[in-house]
Amino acid sequence: MRIKLIFICLIFLSAFNIQHARAQNETSTTHFTNPIANGADPWVTKHDGYYYMCAVGGKSGNTLTVTKSKTLTEPGERVTVWKTPDEGWNQNCLWAPELHRIGNKWYIYYAAGKSGPPFIYQRSGVLESVSDDPQGEYIDRGILKTGDDPNDYVNTIWAIDVTPLELNGQLYAVWSGWEKNEETDATKQHLYIAEMSNPYSISSERVKISSPEESWETGGPLDLNEGAQVLQRDGQTFIIYSTRESWLENYRLGQLRLIDSSKSPMDPANWEKKGPVFMGTEQVHGTGHASFTTSPDDSEWWIVYHSKKSLEPGWDRDIRTQKFTWNEKGEPVFGKPIPTGNRIKRPSGEAEIIQRQHSDKSHATVGNNPLPVAFGDPYVMKDSDGTYYMYGTGGGAKKGFAAYSSTNLKDWEFEGQVYYSDNENGWGIDAFWAPEVYHRHGKYYLFYSAQWEVNPTNELENFKIGVAVSDKPTGPFIDMHNRPIFDPGYPIIDANVWFEDGKVYLYYSRCCYKHPVESEISAWAREKGWYDEIEESWVYGVEMKPDFSGIIGDPKLLLRPPLELDVHPWESRSVTAREANRRWTEGSYIFKKNDVYYMMYSANFFGGQNYAVGYATSKSPLGPFVKAVENPILQKNGKVTGTGHNSITFSPDGDSMLCVYHGRTEKTGDERLVFIDRMEVNEKGEIVVHGPTLAD
Repeated sequence: MRIKLIFICLIFLSAFNIQHARAQNETSTTHFTNPIANGADPWVTKHDGYYYMCAVGGKSGNTLTVTKSKTLTEPGERVTVWKTPDEGWNQNCLWAPELHRIGNKWYIYYAAGKSGPPFIYQRSGVLESVSDDPQGEYIDRGILKTGDDPNDYVNTIWAIDVTPLELNGQLYAVWSGWEKNEETDATKQHLYIAEMSNPYSISSERVKISSPEESWETGGPLDLNEGAQVLQRDGQTFIIYSTRESWLENYRLGQLRLIDSSKSPMDPANWEKKGPVFMGTEQVHGTGHASFTTSPDDSEWWIVYHSKKSLEPGWDRDIRTQKFTWNEKGEPVFGKPIPTGNRIKRPSGEAEIIQRQHSDKSHATVGNNPLPVAFGDPYVMKDSDGTYYMYGTGGGAKKGFAAYSSTNLKDWEFEGQVYYSDNENGWGIDAFWAPEVYHRHGKYYLFYSAQWEVNPTNELENFKIGVAVSDKPTGPFIDMHNRPIFDPGYPIIDANVWFEDGKVYLYYSRCCYKHPVESEISAWAREKGWYDEIEESWVYGVEMKPDFSGIIGDPKLLLRPPLELDVHPWESRSVTAREANRRWTEGSYIFKKNDVYYMMYSANFFGGQNYAVGYATSKSPLGPFVKAVENPILQKNGKVTGTGHNSITFSPDGDSMLCVYHGRTEKTGDERLVFIDRMEVNEKGEIVVHGPTLAD
């Protein structure tokens, strides 16, 4: 009887756990809790179904980042789009960026200074996007003329939190500033407005439209109006701004309403003040610096704001969001901030997106692998219009490279051969390998390896790296120079390029050819009578000239096979399996996440079953790199072999990180085909590849 009771209890508990897990999953799909992220001064804008959040990033707070997500409550990965210069008016104290689409360009408005504290040098500047991609490259349009004389750059006056206002066909700038520059940052802040002739030029004198004068705006150590944000609906225009001290619990929101939208906003009498319209409670403190957006289906309005994490003075804050409504006068009603941990219904339309994303993540590659694309060394570039382009070795190309395109990563269309070696500047004659294409400044640059025709000593391997350019991702690509980028004096392959802070880095693999290395594994192989020597390939990195015409400085050794037998033994399988007397370290691919540089690489014989992928990490783009103990992260599994030479892309919704690599199956034989599997960087900072997988 006791056994039967225990069995019944186990069945009950199992059923309860299943139902509880299902309920938790449904709750996470339909509800969320605040905060949604760490940070301050949140700026969120929605465009073409995506939410973009702009923020200050980097350990020293000197970079601007943009996230992209289909959901408001789950911001995407941060992508660094700009870094403060080493010198100049904006080299320090980067504050409160805002991302705006004006015309067909994106603009980031930000505040910065040459030093601080004291924060007496803060001024405002503008960045303009190079392309239509808000996560792409930006150029600095310079400082805004926030003084009394719009033609006087030198005497600009302290200004932060610039935001644009478009009304009746005229563009305006609204910001928080001082009446005049002072020697102390304990200076009263006002709200100003001025006309703009374009998104980066103020063209009129400034006009003060608000000062901290009401009782709810004053009473602390510093009277201020700042963080102005424009909110427009049904012909009405509001400016929602922050007041009281940002570092204290009394930070709150006030409101300006434009009384007559047909009249100029440059008239202070045309603005009506009201407040506080949103403020902290005993549970949520220091609520302020808000931005506004709508739900995915546009049926609801949402406020995004920051709050303090504690009552202690300081700027340790987090980001929150909640729905707000409108009263009968057409004014926003923000209510009270919802406490930490309280369940909040997701924005209308978001639950369906979450469910679809979860389903897509579970079935992202089911039924697809391997793709019907006979590429080795596959590289996928996602262009600014969302189209994916795949390049690789082979695929039917004759002395050059072919390409495929897709909008969903499942259905691929052959685009034909996009690069031919006999172009006017062609320098390669054979062995066209490992192409990678990058979209920069409106052009497409193809980096590749090939056998160089200049070969006075008749070396069997005379591989070098070159770059070709095109106006389109489908070519035709023409070599930029009639030579390789540089000649290190040994054969090199597998170019990978990294752009950061105005610098360009080139990564490549020195070939095994005529590069024997003494190690415990070479001694072991010689003792067994297998091989007299073991040749090795090593991965190097070097800064490249911005025009890709050469390199700057000497290449640095970043990765090589281990010297010891018992260290990373998976990298020696080509030797221990008697596939070849070589140990490869090649096919590097670098990316950055949470201020850590990740370099994925392939090891072992590229033509054998043991080809596999590992990774290493560094705090610098040129190392030193430390290999992960959990390597390899992608290797043969009995059904798929020869998995390697990967690149990375993201799913169409931007939420899933995907590993693109080549592999072989028993059915495909020696032919390499393309595989795409999900991957992630987990909470421990480890790369996990969910593969290799095969179609059902």
